[in-house]
Amino acid sequence: MPLDSVDLETAKAARGARLVVNAMVPSPWSEAAKGCFRVAGVSALVVHRGFDSAAIDAWTGVDNVPVLLASFAGIDPPFAAAERTKSRFIAITESRQLSEVERNLLRRAYEHVLG
Repeated sequence: MPLDSVDLETAKAARGARLVVNAMVPSPWSEAAKGCFRVAGVSALVVHRGFDSAAIDAWTGVDNVPVLLASFAGIDPPFAAAERTKSRFIAITESRQLSEVERNLLRRAYEHVLG
């Protein structure tokens, strides 16, 4: 699955995963984010954030990189995508079996999604 570099306007008009990465220096965080997409086999549009970043910052609401923006087409879990990456969904009650670190990550993601 490709990671295609696009301009800001193209990314804003697109659906799906859009990733904002550092364009000025090789950033380990930006490269790691792109690597996650490559390993998982997931396509994304990549926007490079350089010195003139005001428009990108206004779009993302963040003055930093990497930033992942995604849109969802439905409310059903993406079972096919999870299967492709050898992932799985679990009931929240099954999280008791996870390590403390995994439970804390799950808690933070859950709180972020629910607000």
